[in-house]
Amino acid sequence: MTPALRVDEDTDLKAFFRRRLPEWKPSTLRQRLAHGLVFLDGEAVFRGDVRLAIGQEVRILSRPADPNRFFPTDLGKPPLDILYADSALVAVDKPSGLLSVASEREKNCTAIRLMRDWLVGLRRREDGVLHAAHRLDRDASGVLLFARSLDVRRRLAAEWHNFDKTYLAVVDGVPSASEGSIDLPLREDRALFVRGAENGGGTAALTHYRLIRRSGCRSLLEVRLDTGRKHQIRVHLAHIGCPVAGDRRYGVSKAPRLALHAGELRLSHPDDGRELIIRARTPEFFNRLLKGRT
Repeated sequence: MTPALRVDEDTDLKAFFRRRLPEWKPSTLRQRLAHGLVFLDGEAVFRGDVRLAIGQEVRILSRPADPNRFFPTDLGKPPLDILYADSALVAVDKPSGLLSVASEREKNCTAIRLMRDWLVGLRRREDGVLHAAHRLDRDASGVLLFARSLDVRRRLAAEWHNFDKTYLAVVDGVPSASEGSIDLPLREDRALFVRGAENGGGTAALTHYRLIRRSGCRSLLEVRLDTGRKHQIRVHLAHIGCPVAGDRRYGVSKAPRLALHAGELRLSHPDDGRELIIRARTPEFFNRLLKGRT
């Protein structure tokens, strides 16, 4: 293992490696990343474009601390960007347009199927066991967490309401207040359309938002959930007059994709209780959308 390397400038991991470890071959660094041997503030990272901040600590292992973390290079590049992996959990950055799990119409092209099939290429078939800890809408992107056993999934489910889920959304319009909460029960009708239950009934749903940036007639919001109802963010933001850009069900925008991204998940590790912070980089599409370039 290399000594701890302290980040002394705002940069990305690849550029940091080139400057601090000039004697290392680029292929060696790529291998360490692919095998989950690079740690940023104690958390494994897998991508060279991860942004670093001054004061963070980078460590590089020469061998895996956990055999289940070691993904052989002969498997090739994983089908989805891996944000975190150990013997209990796998987190990926799900792209927009991909189902999290199978539906009645689609069984094969899903995030969980792609990752299962890739992991089956390991030495033992049981390495392909994955269970969805939660779901993201097909058209949303960002952090998607899987459990590597049913027991881990049950433990995650029991504590899921205690975990912090932070989303980013580009919306059409500007909220009347720079931050606020939306406390509106939701109900699903027979056409599977989720509506606000303003006249009683429905299931409790609470969403908090904060304005990060305004650009013309659109805004970038940070959104946090106290509950996790179907289409909650989309319905709640539409309720305050700021539908998510690209939402063709609850909004009016013709953006090419839904501008909703699961940016960060903070949880307690099901094995030892330590805090994990799993982040997915904000899509560049969001910046283009705010600048009116798409």
